[in-house]
Amino acid sequence: DIAAVVAELIASQKLVLKYGGAVVPSGDKKITEYLRKKTEIDKAIIAFKVAPPTALIKKCREFLSDYHNCTLGAIPDDEDGLVRYITDKFDAERTELRERLEKEYAFSAYPGKNVVENGAALCDKLLAQKNDSIALLKKAVEMQDDFLDFSEDISDVDTFFRVQKSIFDSARAQAELADTEKEYFQAEDNALSAIAKIREILAMPKPYKHISELPELVQQISEDKGITGRKLFERFPEIRNQLWKGELWNHSYYVE
Repeated sequence: DIAAVVAELIASQKLVLKYGGAVVPSGDKKITEYLRKKTEIDKAIIAFKVAPPTALIKKCREFLSDYHNCTLGAIPDDEDGLVRYITDKFDAERTELRERLEKEYAFSAYPGKNVVENGAALCDKLLAQKNDSIALLKKAVEMQDDFLDFSEDISDVDTFFRVQKSIFDSARAQAELADTEKEYFQAEDNALSAIAKIREILAMPKPYKHISELPELVQQISEDKGITGRKLFERFPEIRNQLWKGELWNHSYYVE
């Protein structure tokens, strides 16, 4: 019948079906339904398909191969497959970025938030063209430099959450604790210098190359605390037996 013939032509990418103003992918299982059901036919429009230029498909595939760090053979070379690849991949990436904003940045001031927000915005801008395959391919090529720059920036953010986040959290906790104990550091130049350096690193927009310095700075503060505890025992040896049976409740804690 006519609907079956039209469906075959759509599948072979010779015709295009628009439903509600949006292009229906050739592999959509509802195509037959759109062509047969009386309640759906009025919303469906059939037109000859205008194929995108070969050069456009080539440029788009090269960009995607570079961006996703995969071989060119992993990128579909037909229009429908390429459009489906773009919409699926960038929709998944957008979802991941939004989840990171909700889970990681909602309650803590971690570095890289602007990078994640920018990535989600880039995906929004690209996917806004998903109902027009040629416009989508053109937009992907047009935005390739923005996406490649984003790929470099997000690499540092990914490494931070995978490797550096616990170090960052520990240093931040130490800096916050120092605020409550600042009177004990007034005569400890090394500790004051370490605290200042920790705060400087924590406040950097891109602290990634300096996070390796944090453990040593935290250790410096702990050592100075321990020195203060030992000085306390030297000056008041009787408190060993009177208060804590020989030792402070924490080997690196100040006592007022």
